[in-house]
Amino acid sequence: MHIALVAESMDRMRVGAIFSLNRYVTWLRERGIKITIVTTGTPGEGKIILDAFYPWYMKNAFKETDFVFASPDRTILTNVFSNADVVHVAFPFQLGKAAVSLARKMNKPLLASFHVQPENLLYAINAEKIILLRLIMYKMFIASYFNKADLVHCPSSFAADELAGNGCRRPMKVISNGIPTNIKPIRIPKPAEYKDYFIIFCHGRFAREKRQCDLIDAVAQSHYKDRIKLIISGMGPTESALREQAAKVCNDAVITYLSDEELVRHLQFSDIFVHSSLIDLESLSCLEAIGSGMVPLIAKAKASASTQFALDDRSIFPVGDIATLTKKIDYWFENREELQKMNAKYIEFSKQFSADKITDEVISVYEQLLRKRN
Repeated sequence: MHIALVAESMDRMRVGAIFSLNRYVTWLRERGIKITIVTTGTPGEGKIILDAFYPWYMKNAFKETDFVFASPDRTILTNVFSNADVVHVAFPFQLGKAAVSLARKMNKPLLASFHVQPENLLYAINAEKIILLRLIMYKMFIASYFNKADLVHCPSSFAADELAGNGCRRPMKVISNGIPTNIKPIRIPKPAEYKDYFIIFCHGRFAREKRQCDLIDAVAQSHYKDRIKLIISGMGPTESALREQAAKVCNDAVITYLSDEELVRHLQFSDIFVHSSLIDLESLSCLEAIGSGMVPLIAKAKASASTQFALDDRSIFPVGDIATLTKKIDYWFENREELQKMNAKYIEFSKQFSADKITDEVISVYEQLLRKRN
């Protein structure tokens, strides 16, 4: 089977959607699936490179999101699609819209993925409070992208509901982004410098909508703040602001960027994981946390699916509610035996998101699309 994957960005590995796409490619190729990627960035095996650009009126904002756009080339797309069995398009932007239109004209089986919410873009340009603009963006994406696909891939039931509620009429299939194979349900001893601390870990892109600032304030208000070590890993435009905030109220916090190897190690020795984001179609960081056997504390937000990973209310707090987050942190600090019991439950729960299971589901979708056309 030969898949044409169309995605504006594949090299910018700080964006969750791009992480998941690269994982899919790796897992599928390991199963013998041929994949040709039409994208921007660095040339490589199985990659066809297009010219990159930023919209002139949002150039600075989108540079900070670490996402680059692609100029469609109809000749390149036609050549790639003519040799492919299935066309899989990742994003609803200029390249994605051109790709779905061409795939329809060529009568190619077409899968469109839902990886980016309008809210992500609105936060990038400081326009998140303009509700009408959010609705307009949904209508545009659905009319020019999702409603042209044979099938829409959604990473969560929440994502499918969002599309359906905004007018998507195409069949949808919920498939998780999955837990990467380097994440193992192993608990290891804490390093010497942290052995006397209760370790709270947070990982993700530093951006306003990710709300790591709430976590810093919550730890600063904890009864046990002197015995807690807060570690926040990531990169992004709010890094300087987070460092300034931590220096004022939570000076022992570690704000850093971790390599893949160090990230896995931190997931395996930390006590709890906190995810405070306003926006998520699924949350790769939550998947990595529960796959490592960590108990998560997850913000409940209108535009986020992440609470699907919480096994009970002890792992949920209202987004932006710093007082409740502090209470939940203190609860887990005081109840270490219960924390260990829940570690085991989260390990068992996470098995449904294994790379093998997710890869089986993706291949099944491709085969289903092929059968319907043949």
